[in-house]
Amino acid sequence: MANNQFFKLEPDGSYAPWSGALETLTPFASDQMLASSQTLVLLDGTMAEAGDYLYFAAYSVEGESTLHYTSEPAQISVKASIELPNNTTSQAAVTFESEVETAIVQTLCIACHVEGGFARNSALQFQRTNTASALNNFGALSTYVEKKGSDLLLAKIAGGQGHVGGEQLPKDSEGYASIQKMVTELSATSETASYVFSSSDDGASARQASFLTEVILEPRQATLRRAALLLQGRLPTDAETNSTVSDETLRAILRGLMEGPAFREFIAVSYTHLTLPTNREV
Repeated sequence: MANNQFFKLEPDGSYAPWSGALETLTPFASDQMLASSQTLVLLDGTMAEAGDYLYFAAYSVEGESTLHYTSEPAQISVKASIELPNNTTSQAAVTFESEVETAIVQTLCIACHVEGGFARNSALQFQRTNTASALNNFGALSTYVEKKGSDLLLAKIAGGQGHVGGEQLPKDSEGYASIQKMVTELSATSETASYVFSSSDDGASARQASFLTEVILEPRQATLRRAALLLQGRLPTDAETNSTVSDETLRAILRGLMEGPAFREFIAVSYTHLTLPTNREV
């Protein structure tokens, strides 16, 4: 729960808003052998917002109709960081310092992309060699790639996209390959998952706030019986009852009940009841 709104963990590790309706509650993992101690990955990345996050856990056992759950949620408190993300120790930074800073930036780019240089109005500005130039120049190049994109950078150093300085590194050169390598590593650094929890309504309803209170799932055979009577006007057959051994088989049987003349009559009668006034004779 975040911002007074329920979310459910999806199999791919993302979170989706959840209304609190049990019929829409789906497992994020299945076919698990439970042990006395179970390790679950709840988050793998960064939280976009600081705050308190409440976690409920629930599971059901194959063949049983009871939903087991934690009556009290675990709380995770996330505090806002006062530090900006640091990628100066990333593999991209290592590649920049060893293959790009001296051989390319200080040899080629610095002729124009520097304060007072011919490309002084460019979004990409470097510093001449000093004790912090490698770090600052990596930051400048990272910011440029983030804002303008790596495709534009690679095109310009090869003489494309109207680069006034013309071709600096042919596409088959070692230097071009080093730039490609660095921007690929830089992209991998920025692909950390970020979790954003935002409310999709005015808050949790009373049902949502107590959605796990004394929850008992209806037995599959009971669901089958109600569906057969409602959709086909008959009791389930022995074959249908004996085949209802899992949620998947029940789902398949229910789809089968939504066929044939009896089901079409059910649809027609239901439509008539919904569309005609109850006090009108026809």
